[in-house]
Amino acid sequence: VTWTYDDGNGNTSTQTQEVIIEDVIAPVADAGSLSDVTAECSVTSLIAPTATDNCSGSISGTHNATLPITTQGTTVVTWTYDDGNGNTSTQTQDVVITPIDNGITQVDAITLNADAVGYNYQWVDCDNSNSPVFGATSQVFIPTVAGNYACIVDNGTCSVTTACLESSVGITENSFGSALIVYPNPTFGNLKVDLGDVYSNTSVKVFNALGQIVINESFLTTDEIILTIEGTPGMYTLEIQTETGKSARINIIKN
Repeated sequence: VTWTYDDGNGNTSTQTQEVIIEDVIAPVADAGSLSDVTAECSVTSLIAPTATDNCSGSISGTHNATLPITTQGTTVVTWTYDDGNGNTSTQTQDVVITPIDNGITQVDAITLNADAVGYNYQWVDCDNSNSPVFGATSQVFIPTVAGNYACIVDNGTCSVTTACLESSVGITENSFGSALIVYPNPTFGNLKVDLGDVYSNTSVKVFNALGQIVINESFLTTDEIILTIEGTPGMYTLEIQTETGKSARINIIKN
């Protein structure tokens, strides 16, 4: 700044003065602490918190994390607020990665249940190289063939596979082989039976838990059978017999 001294008679002199503007105060975080970021499997993005600086106003933080964060457990992320004048402040935030629950429960000799609630499910046959079981996409699974089964639990981003558990009751008799498919089981009443081939003179019976016949039908030529169990919820037994000697006996759960 130049100062001028004028005596009013045409005589002046000048003198300079430096005015130095300094910013020596670091930004102050707007939040006293940052909430944890919790997710399953991974975190692919973070929302930047803000701080207020006495000179620069609102400042967004920058983090030191490498995204995506996939390490299970707690990762501490450091946010830095820089006012551009050599003053910085920092704040930390916990990013917590949790795994999907891979628990499995054997409800009874027949029924298996994936413990995780609200996910996508695909049951697989452990005795057949974990091949998917057709139509078995519910949290609860009642196999139509006795064996060992696991469930792939998926949240749309990642998945886990449960341990294998045995379902000792399902198809108690089956000469159709793996071609026989009965679904859905459990059912709300409507049942579809895929025989895997065309058979003649096929008889179908469904028994309730008391051994009473609730369905008794015959099919001249068919490869597919559609049934409706009208009884109360509980255990039913489906018996299939063809004129060629093919037969099956299957436990059905009606919800």
